[in-house]
Amino acid sequence: MERLDNSFKVSIYPYYNYSGIYYVESVKRKIFGTVIFRTMKSDEENSDLDLLNSFNEYFISISPDGSRVSIYKKSLEGIMLKF
Repeated sequence: MERLDNSFKVSIYPYYNYSGIYYVESVKRKIFGTVIFRTMKSDEENSDLDLLNSFNEYFISISPDGSRVSIYKKSLEGIMLKF
């Protein structure tokens, strides 16, 4: 997982369906310092956030110490990564 200016580049083996570029639409800080990014997932370098919809909307949650990252849909279906 790589943090770029306005996006995250994610490559997860063997979970290719979570791999791609996640463009940040908004950021919120939650209780205990967890940061949640509302993002638009794209398989290409298309950062047009006007294309954000329920099919490509994902949330990225990062723990305060950066040891855990969750990537999930609004339905809370997703994956948790531990570093």
